[in-house]
Amino acid sequence: MLSLGKKGVTIDPTGTSGTTQKLANLWGGGRVGQFDGQSGCASTGANNYLRERRVFEVTYTDCRGNATVTQYDLQGNELSRTFNGKKTASNQWDGAYHQKYTNARGYSTTTTYDSNYQPLQITHPDGSVEKYTYEPVFGRQSSYTNQLGVVSTWRYDSKGNVTEWVEAKGLPEQRTTLYTYDQHSQLTSSTKGAGDATQADAITQSWQYDSAGNVTAQTDGEGHTRRIAYDQRGVVTTYIDALNRVTRFELDEAGNVTNINGPAGESTKMRYNSRGKKIQIISPQNNISNIIYDEKGQVVEFLAPGEIEGAGRKALHDDEGRVIQSISQSGLTAFKEYDEEGRLILLKDPAGGEIHYKYGSSETEFAGLLTETKYPTYKESYNYDQIGRRTLLTQHLESGEIRTYSQLYNGLGQVVQTTDGLGKTSSVDYDGLGRVVLNVDPTGQKTHQTWDAFDQLTSVTDSNGNTHRFEYNKSQRMVKELDPLGNAKEYFYDSDGQLKKQLDAAGNALNYEYNGIGKKIFESHRGSGDNVEETIEYKYDSEGHMTGYVQLNGQGDLLSSASYDIDPQGRVVEANISYGKIDSSEIVKIKTSQSFNLDGQLASHTYPGGGLSEYIYENGRLSEIKLPNGKRVFYGEYKWNMPTKISMPGSTKVVTFDELQRPLDINIQSSLGIAEKRSYKYDLAGKVSEVKNAIGVIEYKYDDADRLVGVIPDQNLINNGLPLENYSYDAVHNRISSSVSVDQWKYNKNNQLTEYPGREEAPHFKSSTTLVSYNNQGHTTEEKNGIVTKKYLYNSRGKMIRYIESSAEDISRKVESHYRYDPMGRRISKTINIVGGEVKTTYYVYGESGLMGELDDRGLMQKAYGFNPMSAERNSWSTDPIWQAEAKNPQDGILKMREDDVYLHFIHTNNIGLPIIAFDEKGAVSWQGVSEGFGFVSVLESSDIEMNLRYPGQYFDVESNLHYNFNRYYSPATGRYLEWDPLGLEAGVNQFVYAMAQPINLIDSYGLAAKGYWVKEPEIAKPDFRLFGFRRINVYVDIFGFVNFFSLDFRVSGAIDYEVRCIIECPYEEFYKSSSIPLSFTGQANSGPNIWATLIGLLSRDPAKAAFANAALTSARIAGKINEVYGKYYDVAKSTRDSILNSGPDEICNRQ
Repeated sequence: MLSLGKKGVTIDPTGTSGTTQKLANLWGGGRVGQFDGQSGCASTGANNYLRERRVFEVTYTDCRGNATVTQYDLQGNELSRTFNGKKTASNQWDGAYHQKYTNARGYSTTTTYDSNYQPLQITHPDGSVEKYTYEPVFGRQSSYTNQLGVVSTWRYDSKGNVTEWVEAKGLPEQRTTLYTYDQHSQLTSSTKGAGDATQADAITQSWQYDSAGNVTAQTDGEGHTRRIAYDQRGVVTTYIDALNRVTRFELDEAGNVTNINGPAGESTKMRYNSRGKKIQIISPQNNISNIIYDEKGQVVEFLAPGEIEGAGRKALHDDEGRVIQSISQSGLTAFKEYDEEGRLILLKDPAGGEIHYKYGSSETEFAGLLTETKYPTYKESYNYDQIGRRTLLTQHLESGEIRTYSQLYNGLGQVVQTTDGLGKTSSVDYDGLGRVVLNVDPTGQKTHQTWDAFDQLTSVTDSNGNTHRFEYNKSQRMVKELDPLGNAKEYFYDSDGQLKKQLDAAGNALNYEYNGIGKKIFESHRGSGDNVEETIEYKYDSEGHMTGYVQLNGQGDLLSSASYDIDPQGRVVEANISYGKIDSSEIVKIKTSQSFNLDGQLASHTYPGGGLSEYIYENGRLSEIKLPNGKRVFYGEYKWNMPTKISMPGSTKVVTFDELQRPLDINIQSSLGIAEKRSYKYDLAGKVSEVKNAIGVIEYKYDDADRLVGVIPDQNLINNGLPLENYSYDAVHNRISSSVSVDQWKYNKNNQLTEYPGREEAPHFKSSTTLVSYNNQGHTTEEKNGIVTKKYLYNSRGKMIRYIESSAEDISRKVESHYRYDPMGRRISKTINIVGGEVKTTYYVYGESGLMGELDDRGLMQKAYGFNPMSAERNSWSTDPIWQAEAKNPQDGILKMREDDVYLHFIHTNNIGLPIIAFDEKGAVSWQGVSEGFGFVSVLESSDIEMNLRYPGQYFDVESNLHYNFNRYYSPATGRYLEWDPLGLEAGVNQFVYAMAQPINLIDSYGLAAKGYWVKEPEIAKPDFRLFGFRRINVYVDIFGFVNFFSLDFRVSGAIDYEVRCIIECPYEEFYKSSSIPLSFTGQANSGPNIWATLIGLLSRDPAKAAFANAALTSARIAGKINEVYGKYYDVAKSTRDSILNSGPDEICNRQ
């Protein structure tokens, strides 16, 4: 809101907006001299004309006292800029049309303009060049050549509307977009396609408008139409999707949405204060969220449903409106500090851990750039190229070790080469449209990719020459994927893009139905003979939270069902679960519950039978676990985020971490004096290079692709039965030789293992060539050699439901197992039938963190598990086990897990979360195992209990010697999964390899891909605003006085920066991936009066009020144009950031 008063009068608006901004005219000419923002922090301005130099000088002093001084020549061109006396930028003009801009780092960008002051050529500090041409009628851009020489062109109609846009002109990947308009120059259609956009791949979208110019309909390439209706103000009131589902919006007089009525009748209400700020959201379930502001309009508290004022998430701001304290619901406080330029210099977490940021000093090579980050345990420093892109990350450890990661860019700022701490280099090539077309790994192996005109991946060819292909419909959704053997998986969608059917190469069909808000409410699974194998019905509340499901087999018998109680914040607090028994005779009923603390962390959960585990946190970190029988586990003496001491009944674990939070020493001490010790060493790329235990030393070797190629135990360990392991791989990570097996390993074009030297895992190894068969789903169906035949059967959704093993040496020996899964894919039962023996069924129960318990065929719990709840916060599954309970009396099972109910065993794990030893409550060893490189565990004969937990997320199946790993089954004998990866190529070109063949360093708790964590989440870098073109059009005198019309060109540029650490859970850092995605938008303002005259207050020869009004109106126009370009920057930046966030660090870690 802007009000104008008389000269020298302070304006203090008191309208309904409630603003407290003040605008003061302190100078005689009516020019703005002071601005008091809503924070009460006043900024001031002053100007001078330096006659001896014939330049104007404008001084702006912000409310922190920082002075920015800008000098202009008589034409209004910026000459120099300083901040607190230190130069930040300068401009030199060689004649009227050649500009040299030098930034604070001393790097220069030169721009050549045409007679209309439109840029013709921009030469950047790295020597890269951009070129522009313009058509003569409207002065619109007609061509652009980027820094790599890639050309884009534009054509226009007689009204100046663009009718053709050609990208990557003349290149094989050329893409054209054609536009049509109505008589009002409103866009009516766009057609995009490869080449000239006239081929079969071209997609046309169209738009319709009302008489006010509002878009009323949009039709996609498949002919599906979405419709929009407006009120008289042009505000959207109705949206109708392609399935004719109607969403209606109610608005108040100010245009704020007050009610959203969804297609299923659900209603979400919003309330606003007098300033138009949203203060309340009422969900369809009548759950109320409140937003509280201070008098300056800043959010100071957010109240989630069920929270009262004062008990929500709070924020404190400084005078500039920046958040300086974030306070959680329980009062945990995180702090932020900024420097004089408003840059973040300190983050302090509630536990006192501090992260300091340091920036390059003025007038130095890295001026204004982040040059150093000091974490609580180590420091990082950064180097940049001439454009300001990070080229080198160096980690400085207290031990004196220096680790470097570097990357190089092309002229467009795309990363073309990365080098790890060991100097191994990977490279990337792009096409003219900026898509990755070639990846070269450190061993020189190449992966090729092709794309369509819509930036959709159409093929991936791995280093062995095997090609995956993808097809899409004209709504740009994948409709078919073909593996290298030609097996096809097809996808079918409804008009609004919801997946309706999925058909695999074996003819299995998954069918889906949805409700009005797009939630899946029904699915049926049909086998290749169109017989129904399974149906699932889902139930939701009006907010879309799942409240239950019913899962039936093809005969209508219950497989499983559940009903959930949901709290106001959408969390499951109670689950009532039913499993149908294998013989369909009865139902096993299970009840679990959980609660959360004020900060949303798991506070407790209740086991079947009523046993309660509680979790206590201090400063947001786990400090204590209270077990159902009253026993306690204590976490203490943290080093930043990692506990260095874990005290359990009967034993204590002390861990020494290095600066990167990797374990150096793990010392496990029993109360009976029994000790287990592990010491770790790492190479410069962060991989484990040596492990030392009480018996001996194991050395680990890797190839240039970071794959494990050697596990070399010393003689003492060899004498104790640990084998020497050596491996080699082909170009796509398939194992082709192993020292613990003989002969070659063979694969087909799908990277499926077809023949390998088999080994009988227990108790000794045998070699016998094993032949492997697969179905059209891509899963292993048979392994056969001269010793044993193993068969694997799957249901229509690709889950293993049956395992059969028969012996070639003893035909009477036969093992058969049956498995069932819930709709989430978790295994809920296993039935083992050994010929001549008993049939045993086990039911499995799960909680938030992973496996919670095992029940027998009567529904009585025989085993219970406890995991660190923090692992679930890190999105890991069944990771970091703490204890295992066994029923003292199997006939009664585990009831409330009291002292007389259970035997407790406390588990200690190695650096990646693999159990290595367990103690009972008195400190006696109850289980101990020794692991090979790929996870095969030899259990010591002295072990008293059965321990089936293996690598994170894995459960050992004694009947098959496989590890159940949530989504798939893993074979430690081959280091591979039996099934095709559900993630497809998102997990890499090899669908079967485990943890990128780095099982000592990486984990895969979901059976999908290796784990990664954000070091720096994608964030939008503060954009740089730069003027690169200015011209006066004419000068004349009217009633407003001496007015200068002008044309102003400016650029808003910035980046999305992120960094990922790819690590295991415990957490052992493996490697880093970082990127800076550059963004740049240009704008042009053609208006008057002169912007420079406005800024320095030199509108002369006119009444002050008229001059001030002119300045105010023009400032508003300029600000509007600048804000428009800034808006584009932040819109695209936010979309890019959200896309990276949604893909997640795991996907980034696993990109090939």
